[in-house]
Amino acid sequence: PEDVRGIVMGPLRGRAVVPVRRPGAVVAVGVVRAEELSGETMDTFDPSVVWTSVSGVLDTSLVDASQEWSRGIAAAQRALATELVALADQALRIAVDHAATRVQFGVPIGSFQAPRHALADAATGLEGARALLTESWRFGGSLSAHTAKIAAGRAHRTVSDTALQTLAAIGVTAEHDLHRYIRRGFQLDALCGSYQRLE
Repeated sequence: PEDVRGIVMGPLRGRAVVPVRRPGAVVAVGVVRAEELSGETMDTFDPSVVWTSVSGVLDTSLVDASQEWSRGIAAAQRALATELVALADQALRIAVDHAATRVQFGVPIGSFQAPRHALADAATGLEGARALLTESWRFGGSLSAHTAKIAAGRAHRTVSDTALQTLAAIGVTAEHDLHRYIRRGFQLDALCGSYQRLE
């Protein structure tokens, strides 16, 4: 029997496929009934996301699933990168719209050099991540998925920082939409390796 722990997206119910790392980059999986594991709802900072912290003893036969696991992780990283790019795109649109309409000293704040350059830098990073992600979907493979996830996570972080700087305090209020795209992106970036960890 092996002590296992991890995260399940959503509530713990039914059956769970539990991956176990072995020496030499081998990943084995076992199937266990949910009631054999203990689960505790995690405190996530995005209320639309439910994660369950799971732990328990895995007392079942394990099957080598290294190739399948590698393909599954690559597909998950590409999917997460796709959503991160979409979230960053929306956050950037909100920031650009705000810069074009928010007036300070009689002119839109987008006419000032500092926010204009910051938004342009964020847009450039986002377009680079989008291009890399497109190629990853086109050619597949673990390395391209890994790299696309890194680029998407970094682009989301850059856009988030720039958008929060552009919108100032209003961007973090519950009444404004921006926080939804930033929170969800931070949550998704943590799955299958954050950009900092993968780098």
